[in-house]
Amino acid sequence: MDKPTRRGKDSTLPSVIEDTKSVRKFEDYLAPGAKRTSMVQLRQDGSAVRIVSVLFKQMAEVVGASTSPAAIVQISEEFVEELKLYPVEDLVLFLRKAAKGTYGPLYNKLSLPTLMEYWRKYDQERSEYLRRQNQQKTEEHIKGSGTFLSPYSRESAEGPERPVQSLEWVLRNLYGYTDQQIEKAREKGLL
Repeated sequence: MDKPTRRGKDSTLPSVIEDTKSVRKFEDYLAPGAKRTSMVQLRQDGSAVRIVSVLFKQMAEVVGASTSPAAIVQISEEFVEELKLYPVEDLVLFLRKAAKGTYGPLYNKLSLPTLMEYWRKYDQERSEYLRRQNQQKTEEHIKGSGTFLSPYSRESAEGPERPVQSLEWVLRNLYGYTDQQIEKAREKGLL
């Protein structure tokens, strides 16, 4: 008779590790509709520290670091707390980049201060990537819809930003542009 398999907490570990093997760049998991594993969910079912420990242990093996199991658990606990709002895929990509020396040398050991410093560098890189993606989407939306956001309609008592009339309408009605001026703007690709 086969032994019963344990379900629940331990069944999460292999699937999360397997699901994150393909993460190589931001686009692999930050793209709309991409699969992400929530650190919050892993914390709720109690598997977050175990999963993060496995990831750090794998990294230590890759870089040849002599880090004790107790130190790996401590580092993992700190990272689980620090990354509570990030997907696990962020940690995987961070560890891959750190192992390659992207943020600096590891000197054959994993130390919490060094890894936290490298995490801050990674987080800045990630934030810049997301900023560029949002800027690109905004520019595409503006070109496609002919609307723009007024610099005066930022968060106010009435609510969040909202699109205003088309740029053509604003130029005609607020700035008094003539049909000829509007046509020149169209020819230049501004409208």
